[in-house]
Amino acid sequence: MKVGKDLRVRVVLMGKVVERGDSLTLQVDLVNAEDGSELWGQQFNRKASELQTVEEEIARQVSDKLRIRVSGEEQERLARRYTENPEAYSLYLQGRYLLDASATEAIVRSRPYFEQAVAKDPTYALAHAGLADSYTYAWIDGIEPPEAVIPKAREEALRAIETDNSAGEGHISLGIIKLLYDWDWAGAEQELRRGGELSPNSVYVRHWYGHYLELTGREPDFITIMRKMLDADPLSPMLLEDLYLQYIWSHQWDQALNTLQRLEPLYPNDPNAQQWAPMMYEGLGRHEDALAAVEKLRAARGQLNSSELAVVSLAKMGKRAEAEKLLASLKDAEEKERFPDYVIMAYPRFALGDWEQGFAYLDRAYQARDHGSNAVSLAFLNAAFGLEDFHDDPRFQAMLKKMGNPAANLSETSVAGAMTRTDRRQHTGR
Repeated sequence: MKVGKDLRVRVVLMGKVVERGDSLTLQVDLVNAEDGSELWGQQFNRKASELQTVEEEIARQVSDKLRIRVSGEEQERLARRYTENPEAYSLYLQGRYLLDASATEAIVRSRPYFEQAVAKDPTYALAHAGLADSYTYAWIDGIEPPEAVIPKAREEALRAIETDNSAGEGHISLGIIKLLYDWDWAGAEQELRRGGELSPNSVYVRHWYGHYLELTGREPDFITIMRKMLDADPLSPMLLEDLYLQYIWSHQWDQALNTLQRLEPLYPNDPNAQQWAPMMYEGLGRHEDALAAVEKLRAARGQLNSSELAVVSLAKMGKRAEAEKLLASLKDAEEKERFPDYVIMAYPRFALGDWEQGFAYLDRAYQARDHGSNAVSLAFLNAAFGLEDFHDDPRFQAMLKKMGNPAANLSETSVAGAMTRTDRRQHTGR
């Protein structure tokens, strides 16, 4: 079976759900991935309100058939219910499915599901956390300004923790805000670690703790975590995108391409993948593919960020005149932006060699950190592709220090080590 090969497993659990009114029919089968033979199968006929019950029953039967030894703690976790309201549970699942899709439209559509889930069960911690994330993601994606959504996101995250401190999702929701908006690096790590302890098998938890490592200068640890999580969930678009972007930013072009090829069938029009694809193809020496990817970015009318990154790509390809022409054509659009992302605007200036203007835009981003997406873009500053040549510049280090980013301390150690080696070579003649 192809799915078994893709997942790198010997046994696959397959299921089909048919809903008629308030009745559910579930057909569940355990299949040998090597030859497709059925190891076990059963049909479950239940009311829609019994969804959590049948999930628990399926989990028990599958573990019995596979003779998996489940610890007492794991049994407790499998049997744990965060709500007894079946409608609230169903609404939460629908909202989380949409939110995890990461597409702008899906983020907008997710919020009403969480709001309805909270209305059905005000003590449902996971629904409060989902609602918090829907607010935060709306800011990250540029749908709503931070002043409109971050206070609500923080309130819902805290409510999730207060309602049920043993649920990891509330801690993750709060950790995201502390990481990207507050720049409270120690507080973010504490919340994200706590979320991981409470929900150790959650891909979502690892995703955000991985970002913490990435943003604070611990990229190798980030890649290690993502690889481990992909071994457990190799078809997760979220994890594949994380790893793809990190490979781009660390110039590991072959690995980036391999990851992109795994991501595209699952998320064909991933905007993040499209924005960085030209750099990847150029890094691989595939100039025609790089130019084709640039044209896709330029065709995305009304998307200023994509056009700014197209300028970067053209500059990296040595097409300076074309890059300068495209950047000049964006001037009016830049000036019309109510809350511009000054970090994105800095990228093409750096790519064209105008360091002074590039750092000037970073300073403007810091001054405007409470507006638009400047705070989140600055949070990713140390990890961003295209700025690595400027990490040793005192102005770059000063910016990381102003933000309190621990990566500044790592960079200082690295620079000091490089200077020490240089001094040693000068004194020893080597």
